[in-house]
Amino acid sequence: ICVCGNADADNVFNLADDFLNDKLPVKVESTTPIEPESVAKKYTENSMPISKPLAAIGFKEICEKPYMTPEESAAYDIIKSMIFDINSDFSVELLEKGLIGSTFGTDVYSGNNYCSTIIFAETDDPKQLYDEILKKVTDLHKNGLDEKTFERVKKVAYANIVRAYDDVENTAMNLMIESAVNNYGIFDLAQAYQKITFEYVCEIFSKCFNIDRCALSVINPIKEE
Repeated sequence: ICVCGNADADNVFNLADDFLNDKLPVKVESTTPIEPESVAKKYTENSMPISKPLAAIGFKEICEKPYMTPEESAAYDIIKSMIFDINSDFSVELLEKGLIGSTFGTDVYSGNNYCSTIIFAETDDPKQLYDEILKKVTDLHKNGLDEKTFERVKKVAYANIVRAYDDVENTAMNLMIESAVNNYGIFDLAQAYQKITFEYVCEIFSKCFNIDRCALSVINPIKEE
């Protein structure tokens, strides 16, 4: 239970006692599955009643420990924003080529022994979009990230997370729960954004976005008979 705002702790506990019934103790056994470094499938597709193809391009990351640190979480977020933010040079290039639209976005999913970065978009040519992304990532691994872009993205990311603390509901639903799920304190991520360096982000980037661990998933419109 996560409660944030003008609430009395005793009242919350009393309500919980009223609505949550006593149950017999349950023994939960947690196991860590052996996860291969490779992806299960490089390409998969399906059909659904949609008007335009949907593409999801995922990079599977290697987890060296059960949970990412706040510094690692901040680095992954900054990296994906530097490359795939809708206002980045690369995203503008994709827009001009007609490969993406307003639905283009990215997210980093991480937790106990898993981490992946997923890029998703409506696109008329999923495979070309996939090829363009692999080409861009390969070029960045060869030539390096841009430090000026890093400084700009870092400032925006830090401002956004500090602003999030001004929203009571967001603090309860996102910041506190996210901190609990990822095993760090509620202010740790903000401090990580504040202190993170370009050198550290480059170090993390050298280990992630491996094109050999990338997969494409496509949902195509159902063809009319």
